[in-house]
Amino acid sequence: MIILAHRGASGHAPENTLSAFYRGLDLGAHGVEFDLRRSSDGEIVVFHDLTVDRTTDGHGPLAEYTWPELRHLDAGSWFSPRFAGERIVRFVDLLYAFGGRQIHLAVELKANHIEEDVWAMITETSRHATITVTSFDLTNLKRMREVSSEVRLGYLTKTLDERTVAQARSVSAEQICPDASALSVEQMQMARHAALEVRCWNSRPVGAMQNAAALGADGMTVDFPDRLVDYLATHGGSGEWPGHEAALTVQTRG
Repeated sequence: MIILAHRGASGHAPENTLSAFYRGLDLGAHGVEFDLRRSSDGEIVVFHDLTVDRTTDGHGPLAEYTWPELRHLDAGSWFSPRFAGERIVRFVDLLYAFGGRQIHLAVELKANHIEEDVWAMITETSRHATITVTSFDLTNLKRMREVSSEVRLGYLTKTLDERTVAQARSVSAEQICPDASALSVEQMQMARHAALEVRCWNSRPVGAMQNAAALGADGMTVDFPDRLVDYLATHGGSGEWPGHEAALTVQTRG
């Protein structure tokens, strides 16, 4: 099973920051999951919420900030005083830091019409990481597929059923990503029949994490990667997606 640190090891460090990403990998995650939005001056930044209020010392919609303004916000003190001064990260800088590693990157699109820029940054970066672009918004995935026939896609859903499987297949997604707590044997069989990888979210509750692992999910995003590492060490689990050999590993300039 692939372990992805959810917004980095967000149970141990402030989400979507370099500290959280490095911590997640140090704790044994096979990669990291993170969110992308666009600043008012066009930069693609790693951030989850519509507004900056919850996780920084700023106020208001992120989309109204320029990158020079965003880069000076404190994105760590809300979590703990020892993370004071932690900064928001640009997507291009995250790719520079982690794209050259043999890890998995799950990129969640939280804004519309950023697909072309996201793909351009991915293809223009010398990398070895396996990158999967995900979204709850099927329209985002359709646009992403129009931008590239090569990009790996993952459809984030609240449930896994015939409708969501059909939607995932309509954009030629490789993954379907349901709520771990709601996953069932029948849903796993449905995904397997459709040749879809199953990567779960909402894995913080111990019962949900154990449920998805017991059913043979291919991966999970977790706030505490160490907990899943320890669980799999005693209950078994691997570190490759099915069909990982065919995963996109574009290497370009650099």
